[in-house]
Amino acid sequence: GAGCCSERLSRSSAACCKTVLMRLEVEAAADWIASTFIPGADEADLKQAFNEQLQAVLFARYEGHWYVDEPHRGCAYRSITWGPPLIDALLQRAADAAGVRDAAFGSAMQRGEPYFLLWV
Repeated sequence: GAGCCSERLSRSSAACCKTVLMRLEVEAAADWIASTFIPGADEADLKQAFNEQLQAVLFARYEGHWYVDEPHRGCAYRSITWGPPLIDALLQRAADAAGVRDAAFGSAMQRGEPYFLLWV
């Protein structure tokens, strides 16, 4: 876990720690977003597929843009925006790959999901 990081890590250990920390943050963000857009237990498979696709999309985007010692660095690049009618391209890409139809985003709008800007 996050306890793997210390000031005396070798380069390979530091890279591994960075990857672990990034994966934890990406998983947390994807879990929250998937639960926000697909809250129903009757759609658990769809929620899981969206979550997994979103993690893959985010991890691919953030690789090389994750600075453990400087968390503010690259934060705009690592942001996700939801503000109907704006749907962040990363959300849309993951939704398309998972087979999530516009209905999930539409129902989020009907439930009054607020605008958010999430920094991962």
